[in-house]
Amino acid sequence: MAKSDYNFTIVKTLRNARGLTLDALSNKTGLSVRTISDIELNKAVPSVSSLLALADSFGVSPTDLFDIAQKTQPKIIKSEPVRLKVTPEDIGHMIELNDLIFIRKNYEEETTIKLNKQGLFHYPCYEILFVTKGRTVVTIENEEHEVKPKQCLYYASNLNHSFHFDSGTEILIFYMPRNNKIAQELVNNNQWFDY
Repeated sequence: MAKSDYNFTIVKTLRNARGLTLDALSNKTGLSVRTISDIELNKAVPSVSSLLALADSFGVSPTDLFDIAQKTQPKIIKSEPVRLKVTPEDIGHMIELNDLIFIRKNYEEETTIKLNKQGLFHYPCYEILFVTKGRTVVTIENEEHEVKPKQCLYYASNLNHSFHFDSGTEILIFYMPRNNKIAQELVNNNQWFDY
């Protein structure tokens, strides 16, 4: 088996998401079924031309496909205390890993946070709110969404939104870049949110 610093099993994920068989992907890319199978099983590292053909057939950039295939050794990342501008007295914890940022917050008291389009946290990203305890009501463009424990709410960060946290609510908020098409696809296919 070829040794690699990359994990290209994402190719199988993308192929299955499109309902493609190995034969169909082979016809689309011009690569042999054996080559694609070896790549999906991490038995072979794709050549540059194979990588370009696969990325093109999935409608993603070669950079996205390459980036998501990167493997790193497992490591523990220490979170850092963070004082958010909207609740400076209430410290949360933040972890930043490449382009993904997530923050853990605990609201001991009932708290309402209102943001506007010119305000805070409207980066070009997606926000994913996960409630671990309590209840949150998120109003996005005047529409209320109730989020209970073990539920997620996923939305574009540039939409007008506000939060109401019941007392005793604990949340995780993930900030995910919009320009990663594979990340978008994984979200759209609910592969990150099966509980």
